[in-house]
Amino acid sequence: MSSLKRLMIHTILMGSLAGCSMIGSKDDEDHARNMPTLAELQPVTLEEVQEEEVKVDISEVISHYQDLLPSVADPEVRARILYRLADLKMLQTDEVQDTEVAEVVPGYDEYELTVQTYESLLETYPDRADNDQVLYQLSKAYDLQGKQDATLDRLDQLVGQYPESDHAIEANFRRGEILYSQGDYPEAGKAFDLVVSRARSNNTFFEKALYMKGWSQFKQGSFNEALKTFVALLDQMLPERASYEPLDEDRTKLLNDQFRVMGFAFSYMDGAESVQQLFQEVGERHYEHLVYDNYANLLISREQEIDAIKLYQQYISLHPYSLWSPQYQAKVIDIQMKEGLVSEAREEKARFVDNYGIRSDFRRRVAERRGKPIPAVVDEKLSLFIDELAKYHHARAQQQRKSGGNAKPEYRLASRYYGEFAETFPNSPNTPQMVYLLGETLYEVGDYDQAIVAYERAAYEYPAFAEGAEAGYAAITTHSELISQSPEASRDILTSQKVASQLRFVDHYPQDPRALDVQANAAATLFESKDYLAAIPAATKVTEWQPLPSQEVQLNAWLIISHSEYALNHYALAERAYAQSIALMVPGDQRRVDTVELLAASIYRQGEMLLTQGETEAAIDEFLRVGLVTPDAKIRVNAQYDAATYMLKLSQYDRAIPVLEDFRARYPAHELSQDIPAKLAVAYRETKQWDYAARELKAIAGSHEDPEVRRESLLMAAEIYEANGYVAEAIETYRNYAHTYPEPADLAMEAQFVLAGLYKTTNEPEKRNFWLRKLEESYASHSDEASDRMRFLAAGATIELADDAYAEFQQIKLRAPLSQNLARKKKTMAAAMNAYKKAANYRIAEYTTRSTFQMGEIYAQFSRDLLDSERPANLSDLELEQYELLLEDQAYPFEEDAISIHESNAQRSWDGVYDTWVKNSFKALEKLFPVRYQRTEEIPVVSESIL
Repeated sequence: MSSLKRLMIHTILMGSLAGCSMIGSKDDEDHARNMPTLAELQPVTLEEVQEEEVKVDISEVISHYQDLLPSVADPEVRARILYRLADLKMLQTDEVQDTEVAEVVPGYDEYELTVQTYESLLETYPDRADNDQVLYQLSKAYDLQGKQDATLDRLDQLVGQYPESDHAIEANFRRGEILYSQGDYPEAGKAFDLVVSRARSNNTFFEKALYMKGWSQFKQGSFNEALKTFVALLDQMLPERASYEPLDEDRTKLLNDQFRVMGFAFSYMDGAESVQQLFQEVGERHYEHLVYDNYANLLISREQEIDAIKLYQQYISLHPYSLWSPQYQAKVIDIQMKEGLVSEAREEKARFVDNYGIRSDFRRRVAERRGKPIPAVVDEKLSLFIDELAKYHHARAQQQRKSGGNAKPEYRLASRYYGEFAETFPNSPNTPQMVYLLGETLYEVGDYDQAIVAYERAAYEYPAFAEGAEAGYAAITTHSELISQSPEASRDILTSQKVASQLRFVDHYPQDPRALDVQANAAATLFESKDYLAAIPAATKVTEWQPLPSQEVQLNAWLIISHSEYALNHYALAERAYAQSIALMVPGDQRRVDTVELLAASIYRQGEMLLTQGETEAAIDEFLRVGLVTPDAKIRVNAQYDAATYMLKLSQYDRAIPVLEDFRARYPAHELSQDIPAKLAVAYRETKQWDYAARELKAIAGSHEDPEVRRESLLMAAEIYEANGYVAEAIETYRNYAHTYPEPADLAMEAQFVLAGLYKTTNEPEKRNFWLRKLEESYASHSDEASDRMRFLAAGATIELADDAYAEFQQIKLRAPLSQNLARKKKTMAAAMNAYKKAANYRIAEYTTRSTFQMGEIYAQFSRDLLDSERPANLSDLELEQYELLLEDQAYPFEEDAISIHESNAQRSWDGVYDTWVKNSFKALEKLFPVRYQRTEEIPVVSESIL
């Protein structure tokens, strides 16, 4: 080690020993738990860092210089050699001190020769410019001799005569140390201040001088100034970029001592307020938290816990978004707990959660800064505090409820903390339990919506949660409570949410003993809500449950499936489900009758659907199957009726007849039975069973409630009898119809017309004429609205009656007694003429020409009959001649009338009417008036010859 370096270390060690003697006094031990006096407070030891040792043989160097000295004549060179020899001897002395272990003779001072050498040099060369080096070395030598006053004198001389010397900064620092050790704190402070003002911040003595300057100010009672000095030193030691980087051991000691003395200064002043005042004066610092924390630790060490709490709270208040605030608030809580301030600690925990929880501004601000993350200890404390607060308020709520008090406020607080824990620590192993308890507390305050959310989270988001099934079931019961207390308008959607929760429960916890009941209830609810598509798989799951549920549970599930499939028009599936349901029913089950009816309806509806698809044959089979599967079902009536109806539509008459007959026999009083005769009538008619067809129609005519149906049926029966040669039955049925239904008149006249014809075939003229006259009467009473057909029928009847009168007229012969027969003849002629006139008035061409012809023939016949009449007996020849002349006179007008009438009839040919009766009139005219009408047509012969 070089002599210079060793001398510096010796000097530092001397200063350190002086410092240690002040700190380690017995007074310090006596006042370890009390505030020390100013005299008792001392700075920590400032140590130098050792450098690498350099091996040099100083004795050999000295010998060379001594050998050289006699030969040097130049005074300046000689002086330099002497100065160098003095320094070398100083170094040599240092080596001896380090290496020799021989006993030291009492009173012997190894540095005395060095001191004398340096003093001699100063005396010999008092004005040399490099005497600052001599004074520097001399002060070290005196210091190593323990001569503090001499050391201080030479240092004073150095800085006084050589203020710009390279040793001036260190000299002032050494001066300050000596003055401080002598208790001259004002002068010591001045010396340290000179160092600070002249040394650069990277100078070895800069930080040490600041440190000692602060101590000097502290010792003088200038606490505020001392604090500002220490702040300046902290600025130097803890630049912001390195404020969290570890310091070496020595600097750490220095740093901790600063905080310690600053703490004492704050205590001597106004405590926490002084800390706030300091940083108001010097401005905020990034290491403020260290100042607060160290001061708080000092207060705690002195058993001033309440003051420490106040100090931490002050920092938190001033720096609410500092990363240190939550840590200090946690320390406040620790202190309170140690002091037994349980209630205060609980309130502080609540504030901690408010201030630093997941929903706090603190977290938002920290996130926005994008700087250092929140310390892990904050979340550790949050986890602990939230858990404690939640359980505390939950327990309080339960106590309140047990005692009959208002527990809701406590439940609300508990739910708030349970929720915050889950939100803050989603991955914590305790979170599932917290979420479950959140649901419990929300339920207790009536917040069922959110309770359900919490329960379902606990049940389904944490697969390993041991109480998941309990949470899931609690969600279901809460759904029920919510529905019961909600308005009617919102119950449908709430019910669907409950069902979803039930199905979710079963999916996740199928082995839970409540799962089957939950599934069955869900299926029933879906069915009641008419959500059939969802009800079916839900109920099917019940039927497939293993082990198999009870028979009643299975039956209820199958009924749900049956009814749902039926409601969805899935009739084939419904049929199978109903059959299964019936199979599960015990004897006497009151549901059996209705279920059988629905089974029958399912089959029936399948038939209806086949009809819509155009598969009528298959539909008929389904309708008939209703009677086979469910013979006692009410709907069998409709099914059998429809089967027969569609058989008729498909012209399956032979197949329909037994079905219809069975229907009538099985359901004689049923309203549909009224239609059976009509359908049977059709079937019998189409199978040519005429008597059966007519019989059915007559049955309809005698029983149907609709009079129109009765009328039509009777008429149809009559027509069938007529058409198929059942004359007597036809006459009886038509007569019944004609007497019973005078309206509608057109159909009544048709019946009358047929009757007239039928009686003609049976040769019952009186009855025939009766119905012919009925035809005339019917027309006469409805002439205003009569149709052409009615007029035609009436005209025909009149013609026929006229023909009868004409025939009667023709049958009367003019023989004796002539007068009587002539009277009869005239009477019948008049009747026939009137009848034909009446027929002609119907203005039907066919009957008009016929009537005209017949009237002409009546006159012509009467004329002939007069001429051919029997002559009275006993007439003389003259009388006979006169009698014949008289007959001719009587007959001629009738012949003239006949000609006139036939001519009028013949003239119709000019209007395009040239029927049989017009032709007959022409023929009659040829006989009556041959001169005019009996002409031979002359056909000219054309010669084809050329001549």
